[in-house]
Amino acid sequence: MLPRWPRLLRPDRSYTLVELMVTVVVIGILSGVVIDIGWREWRREQVNSVVLELAGWLQKVRRGALKGHSCVVTIQTGLRASGAQLAQVDNCVSVEPLRLSGLSGNRGFDVSVPEGTVNSFTFTPAGTLSPPPSPQVPIVITVALEGHSDPQRCVRIDGLLAAIDVGIPGAGGCVAGRI
Repeated sequence: MLPRWPRLLRPDRSYTLVELMVTVVVIGILSGVVIDIGWREWRREQVNSVVLELAGWLQKVRRGALKGHSCVVTIQTGLRASGAQLAQVDNCVSVEPLRLSGLSGNRGFDVSVPEGTVNSFTFTPAGTLSPPPSPQVPIVITVALEGHSDPQRCVRIDGLLAAIDVGIPGAGGCVAGRI
């Protein structure tokens, strides 16, 4: 009776060219999928980093306004390169303009504010926004990696008391709480 797997029992035999080619093709396909997933995750983390930095900076500006000075924030829209100014603040003690820092490579970011919202607003000493946004139109700042429509993340400043949330752009603006 012949064994079922003769090659395993006789190691002196080599693999055929077809077997080697199938193995190389399978390894190539798997590595291509893994590399694509890795790049997509890297882009997502780059965008998340910028959005979280912006949200933290806005919280810092809001806290600075509570010390007695109105802080006027202006978001710079359009393409922003690494090291470029993303937002500036006027009349606010101890808060510097926000610059894109710590980004690897020469990647840029596309920063936008939807039509109908403002890119300049004021945090008042009472901790509120001036002009107050309407409940239907919160201030939304969207960030995407230059040259890629995905992934996008957004910062939403909502309500008179300036609740700052991070989320994903959706049909109704910025779907907060999802990153």
